[in-house]
Amino acid sequence: MAAKHNVRMLMVDVGAVNVNDKTFLRWNVLSLEDLITSKIKANRAKDLFDVQQLREINKK
Repeated sequence: MAAKHNVRMLMVDVGAVNVNDKTFLRWNVLSLEDLITSKIKANRAKDLFDVQQLREINKK
């Protein structure tokens, strides 16, 4: 059975941009490094566990 990974990303500032009568979707997301830093700063047990999991997934 394949492993499932529950990786959560924070999306902010989602929207659409029109350029020359064409619509493009635009969004910002946290980089992996920023996500890990944010979780470390939160210092909650579940976030520290997420950090371990994110680092493990990133090794693959």
